[in-house]
Amino acid sequence: MKYIKSVLLVAVLVFGVVATRCEAATIAIVPLVNAVEFNTKGDEQVPNTIFYNEAMGILKKSPGYALVDNARLRHAVEEELTFGKLPTKEQMLKVSKRSKVDILVAAMLTNYGRKPVQKSVHEVNMQMDVKARVVSYNRLTGKFESRNYVDDRIYDATLESRYDLVQESWGRLVRRMFSNIVKVRDR
Repeated sequence: MKYIKSVLLVAVLVFGVVATRCEAATIAIVPLVNAVEFNTKGDEQVPNTIFYNEAMGILKKSPGYALVDNARLRHAVEEELTFGKLPTKEQMLKVSKRSKVDILVAAMLTNYGRKPVQKSVHEVNMQMDVKARVVSYNRLTGKFESRNYVDDRIYDATLESRYDLVQESWGRLVRRMFSNIVKVRDR
């Protein structure tokens, strides 16, 4: 009798672990669309790298998500999406169905820089000019969302020489994007 109880306990634990793993929503990230002109390919790769690193960091911390990148997804993206444009709801629906992905996320970087702002006659501050547009489609709920993310903070120009505040700002926006996407699914 004790043996049967032990076997049943192990079976329940194994089933619980397997059932939990089956509930993970698959999420895919479409390559970042840069609507910003950069001087070099290296400059253009920085926002892309920040985008993927920050997105993966948020998704790894969020249980219940499995990040997908496979040949079926790449093929669906190449077939259905227009290069250099954010996808529409219909396009996201088609890619999601063809690739069997639950949540699809696409982002477009529209501004990436800073501009001077006159504080007084003798002082100049800088204003962040980082903007992005994000669309996401959740096949589980049928919900399509489009959001704009903007960072237009004004900061002291003396900080410019020590930090790359534009890169930090972009990373912060990406973390906010993916945190919102994770929270939306949990509701």
